[in-house]
Amino acid sequence: MTPKRPVKIYRNVLCRFLELDYVGTKTMEYGGKGLEYKVSNKSYSLIPENKCLCPKGTCLEGVSDLAPCLYGLPVVLSNAHFLDADPSVYERVEGMNPSEELHGSEFIIEPIIGLVLTTRFSVQLNVLVSDVTFNSNIQRYSNMPVPIAYFKIVQPKLPADQITSVRLMHVYGPYLLIALQFILVSSTVFLISHPLRLIYWNWVTSRRKTIESDVLNVKDVPTTEPLIEGCEKT
Repeated sequence: MTPKRPVKIYRNVLCRFLELDYVGTKTMEYGGKGLEYKVSNKSYSLIPENKCLCPKGTCLEGVSDLAPCLYGLPVVLSNAHFLDADPSVYERVEGMNPSEELHGSEFIIEPIIGLVLTTRFSVQLNVLVSDVTFNSNIQRYSNMPVPIAYFKIVQPKLPADQITSVRLMHVYGPYLLIALQFILVSSTVFLISHPLRLIYWNWVTSRRKTIESDVLNVKDVPTTEPLIEGCEKT
């Protein structure tokens, strides 16, 4: 898995895909570095990809209409406290204090096997109130999303067996790999050098035997001596 690969999450209750933006890498307590993502700002933006979620053409910047998935109910989805939304969306709502630290999102994914190490994000349900200026009691909520509740989703700690697997990959794995490479290289050198050594010593031994045989053959050659001293052939 690489940072260039697009990542999306889908939940049917959200009625949509949530795109994730790559933020950077983060060193994990399990060892190694994970790829860090957050929910993209354009997930609730008025972009062509989200037109299907705005059938009436009256969607607001920073919220997503859930009516197509909820039988026409006037429910819209947003980040908690309307984080990343246009301020005009929540300027009439008291107590809205959007904060990236409190209401932002974080997803950390292990890049080798794609294991999700950390998940933290928030979503907020709102009721989209239409024109109710005819009612003096609720006319102040006219044409605005009214927050109902927001939910913070946090992934629990990984099970012990998964932590062990991640540690094995990032902490112990590199050392084991180096040891294995050393063993393989040593074995290869031995398997190549040992036959060469045997071939060399066989050649040396054969050479010595050949030399000794030549010496013996020279000693065994008979010499001719004259029968009478002083006689020479004329």
